Amino acid sequence: MLLMVLTTLGQAQTSADRPSSNQTSADQPSSLLPLTLESAEAAQVTEPGLSKNGIPLAPVTAYCLYRTYGQPVLRCNWGAINANSRVFAAASEYNTGPTDRFLGAAHFTIHNIIPHNGYVEVLLDTGWSAFPINVRLDLLVDP
Repeated sequence: MLLMVLTTLGQAQTSADRPSSNQTSADQPSSLLPLTLESAEAAQVTEPGLSKNGIPLAPVTAYCLYRTYGQPVLRCNWGAINANSRVFAAASEYNTGPTDRFLGAAHFTIHNIIPHNGYVEVLLDTGWSAFPINVRLDLLVDP
Protein backbone atom coordinates (compact mmCIF):
# COMPACT_ATOMS: atom_id res chain seq x y z
CA MET A 1 0.00 0.00 0.00
CA LEU A 2 1.26 3.47 -0.83
CA LEU A 3 1.47 6.09 1.87
CA MET A 4 1.31 9.49 0.21
CA VAL A 5 2.18 12.75 1.89
CA LEU A 6 1.38 15.96 0.02
CA THR A 7 3.98 18.58 0.84
CA THR A 8 5.46 21.80 -0.45
CA LEU A 9 8.58 22.60 -2.48
CA GLY A 10 11.67 20.83 -1.23
CA GLN A 11 9.78 17.71 -0.33
CA ALA A 12 7.84 15.17 -2.33
CA GLN A 13 5.32 12.42 -1.98
CA THR A 14 6.94 9.27 -0.74
CA SER A 15 6.02 5.64 -0.67
CA ALA A 16 6.39 3.61 2.50
CA ASP A 17 6.19 0.45 0.44
CA ARG A 18 8.56 0.20 -2.54
CA PRO A 19 8.27 -3.27 -4.07
CA SER A 20 11.33 -4.56 -5.90
CA SER A 21 9.20 -5.54 -8.89
CA ASN A 22 5.76 -4.81 -10.24
CA GLN A 23 3.34 -7.16 -8.52
CA THR A 24 0.14 -8.05 -10.31
CA SER A 25 -2.92 -10.09 -9.55
CA ALA A 26 -5.63 -11.56 -11.75
CA ASP A 27 -7.84 -8.48 -11.34
CA GLN A 28 -5.02 -5.94 -11.77
CA PRO A 29 -3.44 -5.24 -15.18
CA SER A 30 0.31 -5.61 -15.42
CA SER A 31 2.53 -2.63 -16.20
CA LEU A 32 6.17 -1.96 -16.77
CA LEU A 33 5.85 1.36 -14.93
CA PRO A 34 7.08 1.68 -11.35
CA LEU A 35 4.51 1.76 -8.56
CA THR A 36 5.79 5.02 -7.04
CA LEU A 37 4.75 8.57 -7.87
CA GLU A 38 6.67 11.53 -6.49
CA SER A 39 5.10 15.01 -6.64
CA ALA A 40 6.38 18.55 -6.06
CA GLU A 41 5.59 22.16 -6.98
CA ALA A 42 7.85 23.99 -9.43
CA ALA A 43 10.12 26.78 -8.25
CA GLN A 44 10.21 29.18 -11.16
CA VAL A 45 13.63 30.49 -12.10
CA THR A 46 12.77 32.67 -15.11
CA GLU A 47 9.61 34.68 -15.69
CA PRO A 48 9.11 35.99 -19.22
CA GLY A 49 6.17 38.08 -20.34
CA LEU A 50 2.81 36.35 -20.55
CA SER A 51 0.21 36.55 -23.29
CA LYS A 52 -3.37 37.59 -22.53
CA ASN A 53 -4.39 34.00 -21.74
CA GLY A 54 -1.43 33.48 -19.36
CA ILE A 55 0.73 31.40 -21.69
CA PRO A 56 4.45 32.33 -21.62
CA LEU A 57 5.71 34.14 -24.73
CA ALA A 58 9.20 32.59 -24.52
CA PRO A 59 10.75 29.44 -23.02
CA VAL A 60 10.73 29.34 -19.23
CA THR A 61 12.71 27.31 -16.71
CA ALA A 62 11.95 25.90 -13.29
CA TYR A 63 12.92 23.00 -11.07
CA CYS A 64 11.32 20.56 -8.65
CA LEU A 65 13.00 18.80 -5.73
CA TYR A 66 12.50 15.20 -4.64
CA ARG A 67 13.92 12.67 -2.22
CA THR A 68 13.63 9.34 -3.99
CA TYR A 69 15.39 6.31 -5.48
CA GLY A 70 14.74 3.52 -7.97
CA GLN A 71 12.52 4.33 -10.95
CA PRO A 72 9.92 6.86 -9.79
CA VAL A 73 7.49 8.77 -11.95
CA LEU A 74 8.19 12.38 -10.98
CA ARG A 75 5.27 14.80 -11.21
CA CYS A 76 6.11 18.50 -11.28
CA ASN A 77 3.08 20.81 -10.94
CA TRP A 78 3.51 24.05 -12.90
CA GLY A 79 0.87 26.23 -14.53
CA ALA A 80 3.19 27.18 -17.43
CA ILE A 81 2.85 23.63 -18.81
CA ASN A 82 -0.02 22.52 -21.02
CA ALA A 83 -0.64 19.31 -22.94
CA ASN A 84 0.93 20.80 -26.09
CA SER A 85 4.06 22.22 -24.41
CA ARG A 86 7.51 21.07 -25.39
CA VAL A 87 9.17 20.09 -22.11
CA PHE A 88 12.86 19.26 -21.74
CA ALA A 89 14.16 17.79 -18.49
CA ALA A 90 17.49 17.17 -16.80
CA ALA A 91 18.06 15.53 -13.42
CA SER A 92 20.92 15.90 -10.98
CA GLU A 93 21.79 14.98 -7.42
CA TYR A 94 22.10 17.77 -4.86
CA ASN A 95 23.59 17.95 -1.39
CA THR A 96 22.18 20.39 1.19
CA GLY A 97 20.44 22.91 -1.06
CA PRO A 98 19.03 22.92 -4.60
CA THR A 99 22.00 24.90 -5.94
CA ASP A 100 24.54 22.55 -4.30
CA ARG A 101 24.53 19.94 -7.09
CA PHE A 102 27.26 17.35 -7.57
CA LEU A 103 28.20 14.34 -9.67
CA GLY A 104 27.47 11.35 -7.44
CA ALA A 105 27.47 7.59 -7.89
CA ALA A 106 23.83 7.49 -9.07
CA HIS A 107 23.49 7.30 -12.88
CA PHE A 108 20.33 9.27 -13.78
CA THR A 109 18.45 8.46 -16.96
CA ILE A 110 15.25 10.17 -18.08
CA HIS A 111 13.06 7.79 -20.06
CA ASN A 112 9.79 9.66 -20.70
CA ILE A 113 8.50 13.23 -20.43
CA ILE A 114 4.71 13.60 -20.62
CA PRO A 115 3.25 17.14 -20.44
CA HIS A 116 -0.30 17.64 -19.16
CA ASN A 117 -2.35 20.73 -18.42
CA GLY A 118 -0.71 22.18 -15.29
CA TYR A 119 1.98 19.53 -14.73
CA VAL A 120 4.51 17.21 -16.31
CA GLU A 121 5.29 13.57 -15.56
CA VAL A 122 8.87 12.33 -15.95
CA LEU A 123 9.96 8.71 -15.67
CA LEU A 124 13.40 8.80 -14.07
CA ASP A 125 15.78 5.92 -13.44
CA THR A 126 18.11 7.01 -10.65
CA GLY A 127 20.35 3.97 -11.02
CA TRP A 128 20.28 3.88 -7.22
CA SER A 129 18.35 1.41 -5.08
CA ALA A 130 20.06 1.52 -1.68
CA PHE A 131 18.25 4.47 -0.04
CA PRO A 132 16.53 7.77 -0.99
CA ILE A 133 18.73 10.51 -2.43
CA ASN A 134 18.11 14.20 -3.20
CA VAL A 135 17.06 14.75 -6.82
CA ARG A 136 16.63 18.08 -8.62
CA LEU A 137 14.59 17.95 -11.81
CA ASP A 138 15.28 20.96 -14.07
CA LEU A 139 12.65 21.84 -16.67
CA LEU A 140 12.75 23.96 -19.82
CA VAL A 141 9.25 24.60 -21.16
CA ASP A 142 8.61 26.03 -24.60
CA PRO A 143 4.94 26.88 -24.83
